Amino acid sequence: MDTADLINALLEATLASSVAIALVLGVRRPLRSAFGARVAYAAWILVPVALVAVLLPAPAQPTAITILVPATAAAAPALSELASTATPNLHASLLVGWLLGLALTLTVFVQRQRRFHAGLGRLRTHGDGLQADARDGLPAVMGWWHPEIILPADFDTRYSVDQRALVLAHERTHIARGDLHVNAFAAALRCVFWFNPLLHFAAHRLRHDQELACDASVVARHPGARRAYGEALLQAQFAAQGAPLGCHFGFGHPLKERVSMLAKPVPSVSRWLLGSSVVIVLALGAGMAAWAAQPGNPAPVVAAGAAQLVNLRMRVDLDGKTASTPTVMTRSGDPFSISDGRFQLEMVATVQGNGTIALAGTVYQGERRLDAVKGTQEDAKPATYRFSVPGADGKLVAMALTVDASAAPDRVSLPMRADTTAPDAATNTGARAALIPPAYPVAARKGGISGKVMLLVDIDEHGNFAKAVVEKSTPPGIFDSAALEAAAKWKFEPAVKDGKPVASRIRIPVEFRPSELRNPDTATGL
Repeated sequence: MDTADLINALLEATLASSVAIALVLGVRRPLRSAFGARVAYAAWILVPVALVAVLLPAPAQPTAITILVPATAAAAPALSELASTATPNLHASLLVGWLLGLALTLTVFVQRQRRFHAGLGRLRTHGDGLQADARDGLPAVMGWWHPEIILPADFDTRYSVDQRALVLAHERTHIARGDLHVNAFAAALRCVFWFNPLLHFAAHRLRHDQELACDASVVARHPGARRAYGEALLQAQFAAQGAPLGCHFGFGHPLKERVSMLAKPVPSVSRWLLGSSVVIVLALGAGMAAWAAQPGNPAPVVAAGAAQLVNLRMRVDLDGKTASTPTVMTRSGDPFSISDGRFQLEMVATVQGNGTIALAGTVYQGERRLDAVKGTQEDAKPATYRFSVPGADGKLVAMALTVDASAAPDRVSLPMRADTTAPDAATNTGARAALIPPAYPVAARKGGISGKVMLLVDIDEHGNFAKAVVEKSTPPGIFDSAALEAAAKWKFEPAVKDGKPVASRIRIPVEFRPSELRNPDTATGL
């Protein structure tokens, strides 16, 4: 994943998480009223579900192979140099800014956590937990791997026996529910998406719902202890600041709402199950919506009414020795001819409805017709045709023509627009050309390997190809030769400056993507 992909992924994740948070903030109170605090707390699962959905591969969107470079495709060399640095520099700056914000937010959380730990003083074993010298922010649960209940110095005197049992039950519930891990995950999200104020606001609402859900669980197990539990809440010491990763019995939560909730009846099992079902449906819906809303990956198909491309890799052997290895990319049903100076082949390759490729042609030596080539072969399964032809000394030579044909839009996406900046007003970069896609390397296609090659192509003042170099390729070296070989055959309209054609350079990304499409008759149109 390069810098641009990372920035785009952050933006997509921010949008998905923000929509999920907005949905949770809108339904948490109705869910609490209808099904109880535990169901309202469970609704926060929508946020990680939306984030996971964004990370899944995007749904494929049918696209046709693009063979036209639009009017902004070519630029003067000076503009090309600007294009090569402007966008990467912007992405790099955004990445640096994001990393700095992440580091700063993480530092703030770490300092808050350390300050809280330092303020606890000496910890001593006390029954089912540890007792601190401090009182503020306690009781609380701390610890990622081995959670511990931290009790205030005056725990035995501040609370009665029944209240102490309820407070310990509350903290044990936090541990059993995995609330410490939830808080750690929320803190991690706040570091990664530090620039999203909605997430910071939602983190406080999450902690609120977490405490209410924990209260509801304790009251459900001890229905006769509502009064004692409420009194324990009233006696809890409120801290000026708590630990980001801790679960505090009385810190930072609207006490009035927590106490008033104790007077409400505990939701029945059927209501809890119904509420849980509602949350599951909401989570699945949010996940599907986030996944479907991603920009789709291109799935190359053949445009309705357009001729499909056929890739033919051939080898000519004379008396067992390879004489030439021509490669042709042609349209299905269009005749073509190739020659190596001694032999000439005129052929038509047609993609059939069942996925096979029909070959029909004739081999010539000069003006002399040697033999016919006719047959049907399956995609990417070579066929060999054998002839006897006169050699240079007049003696017959064994000739073998091996043809490896495959339906081509399995293959290559050329860019809808070039990666370049706009030229000045005096320059008309109206380069336009029909670009036949490169041949997909057989080994890569059979192995399902995809990739991308970024070419820098020099064009002379007549629009002819002058030179091409690979600026970047992924994976390195796999598709470079195919892209360069194709670029050498491309024809462009020259760039125009001050009314005169001029040489120029363009940047062309060529993407190689294997497609699962096999039957052209089932292809969807544009």
